[in-house]
Amino acid sequence: MHKVRRAGAAIDAAAKAVGNGVQLNGVSFTITNDSSLLRAARIRAMDNARLAAGQLARAGDAHVTGIVKITDNENQSSGIYYPPVAYGTALRASVPIQTGSQPVNVQVTVIYSLAN
Repeated sequence: MHKVRRAGAAIDAAAKAVGNGVQLNGVSFTITNDSSLLRAARIRAMDNARLAAGQLARAGDAHVTGIVKITDNENQSSGIYYPPVAYGTALRASVPIQTGSQPVNVQVTVIYSLAN
C-alpha cells in the first residue's frame, strides 16, 4: 500500500470483515525506490573511507597511491516495524498509522595501496 493515509481505514475494514478473530501481526514500512538514497550513501561511504585512509597513511609517514579493492556491503534497514496488536469490535476510531524515518546504510571496505 503506497498511501499511508489509507492504511488505517484498510486495517479497519479487514477487522470489520473478520470480526473479533482478527489479529494484526505488525505493520512495517519500506522504501519503494531507494536507488538514489543508496547512491548518495555509497558516495559518502567512499568519501569517509578516503579521508580515513589519508589520515592513517599520514600518521604512518606514507601516502595513498590508489585503490586495490572495494567491497560494497549494503546494509539496508528492514523497515520500520510496529509490534503485533489484536483488534476487536470495541475499536471505534480508525487505526492510527504514522510514518517516521528509515535509515539507508551502506558500508564499504576499501583496500588502498600506500607508498612512502
